[in-house]
Amino acid sequence: MAPELGLTFALACLALFIKPGPAMSVIVANSVGYGVRGGMVSVAGNVLGFVLLLAAVAFGLAWIAETMRDWFSWIKLG
Repeated sequence: MAPELGLTFALACLALFIKPGPAMSVIVANSVGYGVRGGMVSVAGNVLGFVLLLAAVAFGLAWIAETMRDWFSWIKLG
């Protein structure tokens, strides 16, 4: 890989890493508008949503792994 391309990639990754996302924008807006309590409620809501999303993904992946195990025995027999 050319050094210029590697440097461009590294800078793009850095820019994506340090930019705030929509969740951070909502937290800052609620903190400014409603004080610390409003910001903390926004943080709690974001964390709860993230935990629910992770749980859904974990259960979905477990279901897929279980289904593939059953399918593998059918494929193996065929």
